[in-house]
Amino acid sequence: MNILALDTETPKFDKNEPWKGNVYGDPRPPVCWSLADKDAYQSGGAYKWNQNAAAFVQKNIDAFDLIVMFNGKHDVAYLRREGVDFSKAKIWDVQIAEFLISRQRNKFPSLNDTCVRLGLPVKQDVVKLEYWDKGIDTCDVPWDVLCEYAALDASLTLRCYYSQIKEMPPAMQKLCRLMSQDMLVLQEMEQNGITYDTALCKQRSEQLDAETETLKQTL
Repeated sequence: MNILALDTETPKFDKNEPWKGNVYGDPRPPVCWSLADKDAYQSGGAYKWNQNAAAFVQKNIDAFDLIVMFNGKHDVAYLRREGVDFSKAKIWDVQIAEFLISRQRNKFPSLNDTCVRLGLPVKQDVVKLEYWDKGIDTCDVPWDVLCEYAALDASLTLRCYYSQIKEMPPAMQKLCRLMSQDMLVLQEMEQNGITYDTALCKQRSEQLDAETETLKQTL
């Protein structure tokens, strides 16, 4: 099986997913994307986002049997908006796997938490501490710093996957694959929202008000 770890670094929206962070009103693309496979296991590679990036990402997704991500819903939201198609992709979300391994007690594990538990090197916090925490957006992080940070994220994500499958029984692996595919559906639902009929809601509200008033008069 050909396996690829895929990650993006995106504009920083504080505690908001893209569809809640005005990303459609301010349609900034990912700042960069990174990947790691068996040939780039130790270092991975990171690439600035440009007009050809979506096509390159799509080509990689189509060429591999399994795409490994961490908190993939966030990355998928940005990539789908740029035209990347996940309809034929098979996904493994390391964060979902960690949730299952913890018997559903660790609801929001971080990549660093996962690496520590698995005895792997931890990701670098330099981008968060030196830039994000100081109000500097991702696009303004020097490329040499961001490139190293992003490449390591992809590499660690892949290493987490290989460590996780060694400790997960087949039934749990199957559940993780199913939940990871469901993530794609959930992301699309959240991004598209729910159709809301304002006129019908107002009509039903007026009907209920009338019924309530009738009941009050009866009492």
